[in-house]
Amino acid sequence: MGYIRSIGNVTANLDGFAYEENYTRAEESPVRTADKEAEDKMITLIEECKKEGNTLGGVFEVVALGLPPGWAPIHSGTGSWTDAWRKL
Repeated sequence: MGYIRSIGNVTANLDGFAYEENYTRAEESPVRTADKEAEDKMITLIEECKKEGNTLGGVFEVVALGLPPGWAPIHSGTGSWTDAWRKL
């Protein structure tokens, strides 16, 4: 599941929500964020940048739930994705 954390200088406040709630709320958003207040600001910023011919960066978060413990050796600096797939 994935959702937008920030676009440009606008950051969504996702504190206090479970990943599933963030995802469900993001599904209803045209910019895929769970924070309605940030959504409005993001849309305004996008429209302003489009008018100016500029682009924006952002941060999105992808969450995978239900994986077995120790599946992601990349974060620990050891192993490879091939090793991780073999564990599954």
